[in-house]
Amino acid sequence: MSTKKNIIRKSGTIVLATVLVGSSLLSTLPVNVFASEAALKNAALKVAPANATEVATFAEFKAALLNTNVTDIKLTADFKVTASFNFTTQKNLYGNGHTIDMNFAKIGIAKADSVNRVEDLTITNQNIYPLFWSEHKGVEVTYKDVNSSGKQFVYNAYGTTVLEGNITASATLEEVYQGTTFIIKNGAKVDFSSTSSCPAIRLYGSLTQEANSDLKVNSKEIAVYGHYNNTQISVAGNMDLTSTNRQAIYTAGSGGNMIVKTGAKFKASAGDLIEEGISITSGNLTVQTGADFVATSTGKQGTVQTGGKLVFENGSNFAITNTNSVGSVFANYAGNSTNININSDKGLSTWDSGLINNELPTHNYNNFTTATFDLSGWAKGNLSQKKLTSNSEQFQAQFVSKTTAKLFGGSYTLTNIAQTTIEELTTDSTIATGVAEPNATIVIKNAAGATIGTGKVGSDGYYSVIIPKQAVGTNVTATATSNGINSSATTTVKQVSIAQTTIASLTTDSTTATGTAEPDAAIEIRANGEVIGSGKVGSDGKYSITISQQDVGTRVTATATKGAATSSAITTVTQGDLAQTTISALTTKSTIAEGTAEPNAAIEIKNNAGDVLGAGRVGSDGKYSITIPKQVAGTTVTATATSNGKTSTAQTTVIRGEIIDTTINKVTTESTTATGTAEPNATLVVSDQDGKQLATGRVGSDGIYSLVIAKQAEGTVITATASLAEFTSTASTIVVRDGIDQTTINTLTTESTSVSGLAEPNATIVVKDQDGKQLATGRVGSDGIYSLTIAKQVEGAVITATATANGKTSNASTTVVRDGIDATTINSLTADATIATGTAEPNAAIVIKNTAGTTIGSGTVGSDGKYNITIPKQAEGTVVTATASKSGKTASAFTTVTAGQAIAKTTINGITSEQTSVTGTGEPGGTVVIKNGTTQLASGTVAANGAYTVTIPKQAYGSTVTATVTKNGKTSSASTVVTQEQPAHSGSLTANDFTVSGDKYITGAYSGDVAKISMFQNGTEFKGAAMKDGEFSFYAADKKIKKTDEIIMVAYDKNGDELARQLVKFV
Repeated sequence: MSTKKNIIRKSGTIVLATVLVGSSLLSTLPVNVFASEAALKNAALKVAPANATEVATFAEFKAALLNTNVTDIKLTADFKVTASFNFTTQKNLYGNGHTIDMNFAKIGIAKADSVNRVEDLTITNQNIYPLFWSEHKGVEVTYKDVNSSGKQFVYNAYGTTVLEGNITASATLEEVYQGTTFIIKNGAKVDFSSTSSCPAIRLYGSLTQEANSDLKVNSKEIAVYGHYNNTQISVAGNMDLTSTNRQAIYTAGSGGNMIVKTGAKFKASAGDLIEEGISITSGNLTVQTGADFVATSTGKQGTVQTGGKLVFENGSNFAITNTNSVGSVFANYAGNSTNININSDKGLSTWDSGLINNELPTHNYNNFTTATFDLSGWAKGNLSQKKLTSNSEQFQAQFVSKTTAKLFGGSYTLTNIAQTTIEELTTDSTIATGVAEPNATIVIKNAAGATIGTGKVGSDGYYSVIIPKQAVGTNVTATATSNGINSSATTTVKQVSIAQTTIASLTTDSTTATGTAEPDAAIEIRANGEVIGSGKVGSDGKYSITISQQDVGTRVTATATKGAATSSAITTVTQGDLAQTTISALTTKSTIAEGTAEPNAAIEIKNNAGDVLGAGRVGSDGKYSITIPKQVAGTTVTATATSNGKTSTAQTTVIRGEIIDTTINKVTTESTTATGTAEPNATLVVSDQDGKQLATGRVGSDGIYSLVIAKQAEGTVITATASLAEFTSTASTIVVRDGIDQTTINTLTTESTSVSGLAEPNATIVVKDQDGKQLATGRVGSDGIYSLTIAKQVEGAVITATATANGKTSNASTTVVRDGIDATTINSLTADATIATGTAEPNAAIVIKNTAGTTIGSGTVGSDGKYNITIPKQAEGTVVTATASKSGKTASAFTTVTAGQAIAKTTINGITSEQTSVTGTGEPGGTVVIKNGTTQLASGTVAANGAYTVTIPKQAYGSTVTATVTKNGKTSSASTVVTQEQPAHSGSLTANDFTVSGDKYITGAYSGDVAKISMFQNGTEFKGAAMKDGEFSFYAADKKIKKTDEIIMVAYDKNGDELARQLVKFV
């Protein structure tokens, strides 16, 4: 993660800048206080509250965010951000489908534990400190239906981030998401993409994905990175992770858990050619019953790696593949061994390294149900498998972790094929028929085990194999083999005593089945096992049975039965003169029946009662579309095409396509129940316009619901949503008043001595402050107006007026605002000062006076509230007053002049016994005199930059040399003791690259006169580097170094003089 550039940094913690906003700007903000009733009734849940502050420009947006009285903000236009700032109160931002161009500026939340929301918004050009970023604890931000692009989407370091609705976000410089608690709500669809060199998701705590949600991550770097200890990942929805160059999941700290819950579908693809695909380094991974887990990696290390336990519960479905020629499916993070527990009552399929592309597994463990073993090591060269136990002796004897590169369990196993069947055989039978695994090899054997016929099952799952006639009572077995798996079925040959049945060819036009069979036998015609006609064979051995038209490819069987003996014949339906009619699926919402049929044929649509629902003609392209009334679920609808006296039919059964419309009855401010009608037995949820759930329950079988809710404020939009299967239906209403007139209270200032407003006529009115202290009481006039005397209140006091009548109350509040100009300040002055500075009311006139009241300076305060006025020097003890005036109001401040400043402090640099000049600093323009004791050695003048250099004769070792600077009658001196000339020291220092998550020591090399080495972390020095033979090491594991820190190594000589320094580079 690149270093974040904070707006203001103090002691390592971000201090959020305060921005002053003029009241004139706030007064221009358009506020839609009361929307029309019709508009509210049609409002969707994600529409902003009716009283949201509307903004159309950046200036309005900034003012609304900084106004502590504004909570809900609604965009009415797109705009570009032109400045960075932070706000301190809860904000709900409703984008209304608009776009904010962040212009790489930073807008942050500077209030701990605040709850915020961003909805229905597109955000472009995001900074790594994106919109609503925060480093304050407990901050919660919910994003719903948001599209974000730029350097980063979310940075909520110590708070909770919630995603709802449709979220699409990309990042080009840092993480898409970075924070502590990450929640993806039920029904959310989240799509993250990252091209940066940081993980797409950096977790400081936990990731919780609720059921029925989608999370898709496509990242160049690690897709999900657990930054600290005890990372928690819970997957209950659909998660699809792809990293093109690194791991899909990597948790860096100790502990932690990942759970793929029942019903979840997890898929991960990792492109790192060395490392593992998924690594819960020292924690556990559990795939629960009913969960799907698919993981693929390309690295030499195992695809799935844990440091604790790896569990696949029975009923889970898993497919793990390592495409590297020396890779394996499992591995262990360095340290204690991993305990692996695999359960699959459908068996297990495995492929050895180098054979993963083979269609057939290297090993199929058909009788496998469970196995456990311990695994240590992370690559083929050091993997060690111990304590293997399994119900399957084959698995226990053959399974080797280090050579297993592909492992399928649950529904992914290849240990089952379709059950083979064989139709009844008689002593006359010369063909064995039945169904089996499509494309499998089929072998027919008699009771002695001799093969009497072989063949291949068709792609439709049917087989037909020629066999010789078999004796009565012979057991004939058909065995299908596919993927090395067998499935068999057996039948016993029966004695035939009736003539062989035949059936004439049938087409899609055929409505009669004809053929020959045993005279006077019962004849039954079946299509794919369903009886479509029956009758009796004539005495001449011929039959003709009326049947319904059949589709192309249908297998039709004619079976004659006489006594206990039967005889069958089969034919497959071919295309007739008319094209086969088709009809598309219909739901209860359908009003169009469409499909294909014979071009230009008449087409008629009927229900199962025979009622004609619609009719028309098929187009020349063979397609038809007929308008029909909606049909109830379960209705059979038939389409019949007729041409040249021939017909072709097709049918479909109507399925549910909607539920009954939901209604909601009137709700008032006194209502404690929500009632109405909806789909019988549906789940019903009642919520307000913010999506807050007020109640939930089930609709009665009579279609009526009644749920208890809390009383709601007037104007609240209440929505009832009924859900059944995958269908929903909603209805909304607006809460209306059922009480007394709404109380209002007029604006109060710090100068107000009365409070007024409107309320219920003749009601009792009580006025209190925020502490509940009663300020006044009285009665509202018959005209609904009240006015009561109160004491002046301080700025910021919250004053509430409560009207009471007939046992009902209504209240309104206002905050006291200042009635005056800004307070004036004046900064300290000395006897040397020639400028008076301070703050006052912006653009006010400012006058500076002395103790006698004489004006010594005047001017105008800047628009930023600051002034700077030239004045003559004043004597020590003079009282100087600054008075600001504007709009007839004034504000003053004073200060007492203190003594003037002395001349600049004189310094003298060290002198050796060999030096012939002396240097130092002093008051610019002052005279400098150099003495040894009382003997003057030289003199000169201090330069304008405050430095001096004076030539002197060499002085004896140990003597004291003094420099004295004099100016304007003031002096300043400094002395130094002459030292012995020492040889110059030199040395060098190099520091090796440091890995934050892996290295414990900072190491490097030194040379020359280096005697000791220190580490500086963000300006703080830490001593104690170990040094030997030109190499050093500094223990840094306890310093908790972060990539955002500045780490510098500094080398000193034996005198403590710095010789070299180097910035440590992080990798």
